[in-house]
Amino acid sequence: MLLRLAVLLVLLRAVFFAVGSPALVSDAKFYFPYAVLAVDGGRVPYRDFLVEYPPGSWPLMVWPRWWGPARGRLMNHLPQGDAAQARQEPSPVLKRAYAHYRRLFRWQMFLLDVAALVLMGWLLARHGHAAPLAFAIYGAGTLTLVPILYDRLDLGLWLLILLGSLLWLESWRPGEPRLGLLVAAAFCWGLGIAYKLVPVVAVPALAVALWRGSTSVRARLGALLAGAAGALGPFVLLGLRAGWHVLDFLEYHAQRGTQYESLWGALQMMLGYGGYLRVQVAEVAKAVDVQSSLAPLLVKLSYALTAASVLAVCWPVLRCRREELPRRGLVAAALGLLWLVAWGKVLSPQYFIWAGPVAVLVVTLGLPARWQRVGYLGVFAVWLLTAAIYPWGYLYWGLASFRLAALVLARNVLLVGLCGWLSWQSLGTTGTAG
Repeated sequence: MLLRLAVLLVLLRAVFFAVGSPALVSDAKFYFPYAVLAVDGGRVPYRDFLVEYPPGSWPLMVWPRWWGPARGRLMNHLPQGDAAQARQEPSPVLKRAYAHYRRLFRWQMFLLDVAALVLMGWLLARHGHAAPLAFAIYGAGTLTLVPILYDRLDLGLWLLILLGSLLWLESWRPGEPRLGLLVAAAFCWGLGIAYKLVPVVAVPALAVALWRGSTSVRARLGALLAGAAGALGPFVLLGLRAGWHVLDFLEYHAQRGTQYESLWGALQMMLGYGGYLRVQVAEVAKAVDVQSSLAPLLVKLSYALTAASVLAVCWPVLRCRREELPRRGLVAAALGLLWLVAWGKVLSPQYFIWAGPVAVLVVTLGLPARWQRVGYLGVFAVWLLTAAIYPWGYLYWGLASFRLAALVLARNVLLVGLCGWLSWQSLGTTGTAG
């Protein structure tokens, strides 16, 4: 059954990939200038120009330009500054180079997607009780995001999370964790941090599970060193040329306030429509922010709730039986990722390229069998609402539409409710420590 589903899902992905997606929604247009500055202009990333993503994702942004046409000759064709870019029509040479770049970028993401599909099928077959249903929900849910699926970096993050999760589970079969697999799992989670930072919220739960589940100093130390190497290695390698500028992307993200698609942005928009709050929508650091007198307070509340939720899901891992630690530790780590999305001040649609599959893992590994169908239905509903919001809601209703703001709020309320329910069902009935 899983094999037939896998073949069907790969064929569907191939069809959607061949059809393509609107160039308007592609983030390759942001990555391409970075690659041109580095490859054609010889500039040092992070030092000579700001890159908005951590160093772990840099290779995936730059390599398609190495294979592009007119290599080394595009600097004179690249518009200078945002205003110039808005006014100038790109030259034919630049258009051809960008089309080639985007094609290679989409190919790499398609291949990562197929690899993740295979690995997800393997994980579900070995560790899931409702593997065919979980696999079908995963395959169909990710395809709801197909307009942006291959034009974002997020499939790389999902593959690293998935690899880390699979290796983590395999390393504990049976008993004391096997050092090689455990080290590989920690390295993948570390690379995920270097790639897009967000897996850092999974570290507390995994660390607690490892500390309680293993008495081996080698296992604990090996996982720590491997995770640190994965997380810090790309920063060090690029830092050899860029210096401390490799951390400048943090200032870029600190500029962002409450993004339109976040819970906090939607709440402000609805208060604005009700006449209770004066709001305005503005583009800040390539994101659409909702600005009001409440926004600074809501940003602080976002951070506080995220930290509290991550710590809360770790508590049952401290008290469960030893034999439950591998699965409960991973479920708690995955829940930490979901709470980061639910409470975050920024919530972009591409987050669900990895957060949706993470939610499928939580339902599969954490929920009792009687609740799994309800869990999968909730996850798929979040996927469908996200697809309705972007790009279709943006294109047909616009940011000033009450209907779009209401849809965003409905999706986010459902997401928070789903995270709370999953946390309660997955971790609320744990046994005492053994």
